Amino acid sequence: MPAITLSDLSLKEHSLTPRVAACKDTYFRAVPEICTERALLVTQGSLAQGLLGKPRITCLDKARLYRYVLEQRQPIVRHRSAVAAGMVAFSPNDRWLFAGSTTARWKGVPLYPEFTPTSDSAWAGSIRFSIRCTQRTLPRVTSTWGGPSSFCAACG
Repeated sequence: MPAITLSDLSLKEHSLTPRVAACKDTYFRAVPEICTERALLVTQGSLAQGLLGKPRITCLDKARLYRYVLEQRQPIVRHRSAVAAGMVAFSPNDRWLFAGSTTARWKGVPLYPEFTPTSDSAWAGSIRFSIRCTQRTLPRVTSTWGGPSSFCAACG
């Protein structure tokens, strides 16, 4: 395979197409949102399979848990709304280049309760956020994985 070289490594002579520029603007306009969908599904699956009381969880147990998570996840091809600074909702660019998502939010940050020993871990105790979905879901997740939490100032 022949080597590909650029005469100008700074790429000054190249610019973004209008579609890519619009996608870049949309991406940086949106703020990250905590997505509790995965955390809730992992918690429900762990409870249903009796994993929380087990002293050791096997690879097969984990595989069954993740199968449950993937079967129950909400399939998303294109997000219809995103959140900008100030928690103002907006419609993202309809000409987005990528289909699908790893979270239920446009710019979502998933939670991984199975990797946090307790809800009062160092990072969890310092986070304070107030997001509409999180206020309902997170207390159910954290109480299952480690008791009362200081995750959300609105949740207690």
